[in-house]
Amino acid sequence: MGKLQFAWLAFREIERKAGKTSWQLDAARIFTRGGVRQGDPLGRHFDAGFLAQLVEAGPEGEPDGQRIEAEPGNDRHRAHGQEHHAADKAHKPDKAHDDQEGPRAERRMRRQCRVEIDSGLALIHGAPENIVAAHVGKLSLDRSAAAFTPPPMAKTPTKTRRKRRSPTLGPEKTAQLYAALAEDRPAPETELNYHNPFTLVVAVALSAQATDVGVNKATKKLFEVADTPEAMLALGEEGVADHIKTIGLWRNKAKNVIALCELLIEEFGGEVPQTREELTRLPGVGRKTANVVLNEAFGQPTIAVDTHIFRVSNRTGLAPGKTPDDVEDQLERVTPDEFKKGAHHWLILHGRYVCVARKPKCWLCTISDICKFKDKTPDPGRKESDLGPKG
Repeated sequence: MGKLQFAWLAFREIERKAGKTSWQLDAARIFTRGGVRQGDPLGRHFDAGFLAQLVEAGPEGEPDGQRIEAEPGNDRHRAHGQEHHAADKAHKPDKAHDDQEGPRAERRMRRQCRVEIDSGLALIHGAPENIVAAHVGKLSLDRSAAAFTPPPMAKTPTKTRRKRRSPTLGPEKTAQLYAALAEDRPAPETELNYHNPFTLVVAVALSAQATDVGVNKATKKLFEVADTPEAMLALGEEGVADHIKTIGLWRNKAKNVIALCELLIEEFGGEVPQTREELTRLPGVGRKTANVVLNEAFGQPTIAVDTHIFRVSNRTGLAPGKTPDDVEDQLERVTPDEFKKGAHHWLILHGRYVCVARKPKCWLCTISDICKFKDKTPDPGRKESDLGPKG
């Protein structure tokens, strides 16, 4: 009888005797982590160390009556019923000793079996020739036995969900909306006062958390004495701060203006760069400021999204989005090329004077018939309103 057949028969004999002899407790420890598997008639996980001992013992070994130390496990096979629990209570005084003896027993078993056990479990599936010792090295089984390799579990392919865009007005209504805004304001332009691209960069940077009217009051005298990076740098941080104290966050803004001038002189020769990547390197200049400068100073078809454009784009359904970047991406996608140059000014002026935050003036809106906003404000009886500069 080969060692492989002997191990199989010994295992079946031990299972038969479990519960009748002194093997009861040991069998309960051996048959831990129980669970019926498809194709496994025994429905057990077999301890690899115990299998190795059986193999080394050979057909002359007599396992009956011996106590084999198994690796302690947290789970217990529950099929033994009340008889198993009674035996477990009887061995409670030895529990602390068993817990301490666990690692020692494992080391002793490894020396005896002369095997290297990595995972500590082997599976028995169906026929004797399919006994597998998982990660057990130097285990001398018959060469005729075919090693069983569990098939890899097939991974369920995960479908990547495409980001769903919010519904827009559609190409036809979008063109109608821009055409109506263009007719209402034929020559839109920024309301910030500036002399050149440099002063425009400074004015837009100062307009953060401030109104255009307040910025124009502060920069009127500032730009009269310093309208170049060199002149602004010569004025110094304190000199800049004295001119802009009327606007919010003036201390940090004065620092940014001086740092901006230094970088322009050192890396750009005092000239304002004409790319978004280079502009956003300047202190106090973000994506919105860069887009405004590129559109206003250099005529590029960029759309800067501020609070007014964000509101108008979502209310009307022109370019709905949860963040300013989302709205900007939508606007660049849906805006026809012939309207991209003036889109920023049309939308910002419309949001500032007509589609205001609290109560939009829907009765005066030129695009109310296209707008998707449901709670339109009714006409209060007034026929005229300050709609801002028409250009």
